[in-house]
Amino acid sequence: MSGSCFDGMSVLILKPEWLNAILFEGKRMEIRGVSSQKIGHRIGLMASKTDHIAGVATITECVGPMTVEEFVSNESRHHCTTGKLPYEKTFGWALDDVSALDTPVPHKPKQGAIIFSTYHSI
Repeated sequence: MSGSCFDGMSVLILKPEWLNAILFEGKRMEIRGVSSQKIGHRIGLMASKTDHIAGVATITECVGPMTVEEFVSNESRHHCTTGKLPYEKTFGWALDDVSALDTPVPHKPKQGAIIFSTYHSI
């Protein structure tokens, strides 16, 4: 996949351990404190404090705000084993069609980007 394929794509910024779990360990739900407006969108995936997109996925559903019961029942999807809601309002972003890129695509998010960045080819 060349960088131009990503032009205008939203890129989700994740902690490195969660990115690895999504790409290689079957994690299929990202837990966030906000709902997602990107259901049905193909997104890039990158680890925080890196300079490249490492994978892609499609956000297929936003569950929440979750109850403790919903959070616990989705543990196999999100891989959080605390049994407690991590946010006052906790949402699960379901991910599908997850794929690691053979060749990472260079990307430098704007300073201060926390959840999403937008890719622009140079």
